[in-house]
Amino acid sequence: MISNDMVKKNVAAIRSWMNEEKIDSFYVSSFDPYLNEYVPLENCHRYYVTGFTGSTASVMITPTNIYLYVDGRYHEQVDKEVDLSFVTPVKTPMGKSNDGLMLEMIRAEGIKSIALEPERVSRKIEESFETEIKTVSYDLSDIIEFLPTGPLKEVKHLPRSERGEDTLEKLPRILKEGQGIFISALDSIAWLSNCRGFHLPFQSTFLSRGFSTENKFYIFVDQNCPLAESTSKIEGVEFIKISAVDMVIKLQEIKKNNKMEEVFYDPKSVNAFDFRMLRDIFGEKLKERAGGTIPVQAVKTASEIDVMKKAFVRSNKAIWNAICETKKNIKDGKKMSELDFYNLANISYKKEGAIDNSFNTIAAVGANASIMHYADSSADVEVTPGEFVLFDSGALYESGFSTDTTRTFVCGGTPSSKQKEIYTLVLKGLLQVENSVFPTGTTGASIDMLARQSMFKFGHNYMHGTGHGVGINVHEGGAGISSNYNRPLLEGNVVSIEPGIYLPGFGGVRLENVALVKKHPKFEDYLYFETMVKIPYEEALINRDLLDSEEIKWLEEYHSIC
Repeated sequence: MISNDMVKKNVAAIRSWMNEEKIDSFYVSSFDPYLNEYVPLENCHRYYVTGFTGSTASVMITPTNIYLYVDGRYHEQVDKEVDLSFVTPVKTPMGKSNDGLMLEMIRAEGIKSIALEPERVSRKIEESFETEIKTVSYDLSDIIEFLPTGPLKEVKHLPRSERGEDTLEKLPRILKEGQGIFISALDSIAWLSNCRGFHLPFQSTFLSRGFSTENKFYIFVDQNCPLAESTSKIEGVEFIKISAVDMVIKLQEIKKNNKMEEVFYDPKSVNAFDFRMLRDIFGEKLKERAGGTIPVQAVKTASEIDVMKKAFVRSNKAIWNAICETKKNIKDGKKMSELDFYNLANISYKKEGAIDNSFNTIAAVGANASIMHYADSSADVEVTPGEFVLFDSGALYESGFSTDTTRTFVCGGTPSSKQKEIYTLVLKGLLQVENSVFPTGTTGASIDMLARQSMFKFGHNYMHGTGHGVGINVHEGGAGISSNYNRPLLEGNVVSIEPGIYLPGFGGVRLENVALVKKHPKFEDYLYFETMVKIPYEEALINRDLLDSEEIKWLEEYHSIC
């Protein structure tokens, strides 16, 4: 972990640079050049100036303050991780974005200029700042030192049984004749190429950029990236080991050899540096396409659904075995800490063949269960009878598709009425969403309200969306269930359903299933959810007096298939 002294030293170097360049503010993102959500801390520049370990946040450094913008998942965690005498957390409310709130502060404080690192911000973010204030490009590695990253693993092509369609079958669904697309979203490159590399923690993807015409997909990788022999035999795919300068030359060659009338890019997934390169090469032919390939990628084919279901069967077993072994250990009088459970859970996944976790396992006991993305399982916190244990985890197997499930449970003891109340209210929210039937065209925002209604009546809410898309990455665009997701859910989408209640100092409950959106078998133009998670809920925490007859029926039906 980085020390507070090192954080202060880094910020002092940045402020010295700001003073020399006469810049009012300095923006630091959480992203790498591929705009990943989960970036290893050694490559996360935000970490070096705050010490904050959450997956996403934005930083604005001024001559007198360091503002760290975090969404609702991290409102409690941020206070525990940063030096509050040095860093000022800004807790972004539901419905607002970190960067949007930062722009509001810029306007309010009359800030005239901001430095941005173009390789680590999206074109969309850069554009939003350009409309407000003067922006200056910088490379933070010229100001402070960063730790080196490790060697890359071999990139392999998946067999047909693990991937479904070939690349040449996918291309006609995203491009027409005369069109091209630049892709830097790593899950999209992995999806389109059917290749996996596991180059980053919690991802099956590989570091690359891609450019596709309607009949060929070019993938640019580092000169030191090892490629399996299978990658040289993919019809319609060409891997190119290349430097950044050489990529410009290759793109110019592709432009010369193909009559492209339109070249697309996604302003949210392409960094500002790459956008400038594309603009210089393709000029007026360059056009925005929101989401890039994601709108197609997020609608899973029958083959992909089959592969994902098989992954969840393995994860269901791993989770259930970890919970059962923990309960048995506590019943037998054995001592277990949070860290013991964390390690046991990850070992359980390995026994089912997991190559990696799809995110860092959350194993939180007691009051720590109120920290939504608790990331520091402790050897000093014991699992004790009657205390909440919140277990949020997922895995990546050979196919590279993610699983994601949360269960909250107790190991014996006598849960309090308050514990039962919040657990049952969360369960009600999950049951209401998972068993809903809704017309085609219903938005994620409309479904989101179903999860919250029961807890609203008891004065509870949660500061995160009810669900996100799940695919190659555990958080996939193109589908969602949240108050600000105003696009319709589509047949073939795979989404999480994860309501929660979090009470600081007391504990928290989250329950999460991942479900497939399917066409209703009886009602035309209606949809419903089919769950991929089949793990029982904690009977000791259910207050059946708070469930209506329909919810009890749903609960019993679910338990009968577990």
